[in-house]
Amino acid sequence: MLRTTGPLAALTAILLDAESISPAIVALAEISEIDPDILLPLGELDLESKAEALVQMGLVSDVPHYESLAPDWAWDQIEFENEEQRGLWADSLQHPLPVWLRFARGREVAAKQVLVEEGIDLEQHDSLAQAWSVERNISRAIMGRKAAGGIEIQDLASQCVGLVCQPQRGQRWWDACAGGGGKTLHLADLMGNDGKVLATDSRSRSLRNLHKRLRRSNIEIVASEKMEVEATLPEVQPFDGVLLDAPCTGSGTWARNPDGRWRTDSVVVRKRVERQMNMLDNVSSLVKEGGVLVYSVCSVFEAECDGVVEAFLDQHPEFALSPFTDPLSGQTTEGTLLIKPWEHPTIGMYIARLERI
Repeated sequence: MLRTTGPLAALTAILLDAESISPAIVALAEISEIDPDILLPLGELDLESKAEALVQMGLVSDVPHYESLAPDWAWDQIEFENEEQRGLWADSLQHPLPVWLRFARGREVAAKQVLVEEGIDLEQHDSLAQAWSVERNISRAIMGRKAAGGIEIQDLASQCVGLVCQPQRGQRWWDACAGGGGKTLHLADLMGNDGKVLATDSRSRSLRNLHKRLRRSNIEIVASEKMEVEATLPEVQPFDGVLLDAPCTGSGTWARNPDGRWRTDSVVVRKRVERQMNMLDNVSSLVKEGGVLVYSVCSVFEAECDGVVEAFLDQHPEFALSPFTDPLSGQTTEGTLLIKPWEHPTIGMYIARLERI
């Protein structure tokens, strides 16, 4: 079976996604006392072929089951509809995701022209007009161009969060865990730069990144403040909308961060759920009557998704699920959506929209 630690495990993990034999692979092979000449890049193969190749190269003793691609405990954290979905999730962990961009409204032509001039191939999403995918990262030099101010690097699933919020012109919104500000900027863009958006985060570095992105954008309605929302609240009147993109296990991002699956355990899940509940309980008090509370996590674990929302609703009868349209499928939801990484070329994301009644 596949070892989960040491140079051999690192070598095997890199080979699974590799398209060529790099110097790093050669170095790891030599450390592991394996002849680099017998190694093959497996990045373009399907799961079954990858498993067989690992045996042929002597990296594993028998053909591994696809469930070895994630920790044993993780499989019980996800509500799969059938065995096929289990295999599809495993397969999704082995395929690199495209880089997703969001073009600011009214700046699409200039933004697209920047990329075309740089010879970067891009493709517009079928359902989200502002979402474009590229196959490689965009350099700082390109992003530094004035016309590139209308380009934001933001995953497809993350863009769906802003669309579910449905912020309106003139409203006041609070992005309680803003991070680098991708969702903050999207809220402001959807509001037509008309209203107020407060972005808070406990990390100074994240807020500095937000400020950099604000300077290159045309957004003028965002204010920021360093804050730990588990214990503190802004000194303002209730908001029309609050977005809580809560800290989580990041299980929905494991295709982008393969090491994350081996640095997380079931204890971490319990700790994240406790923190998510505390945050949600605290920020909900600043949603005005008739206002919206949106909870999101880049996780596919049931405990962090429906588990948190159901527990919150049991304790807060003043809130109810608010149906919305799935931005990717166009179908009406009952108020929650799990964007499954085995169905879409993006990270996994859970979104719940609640209304204060």
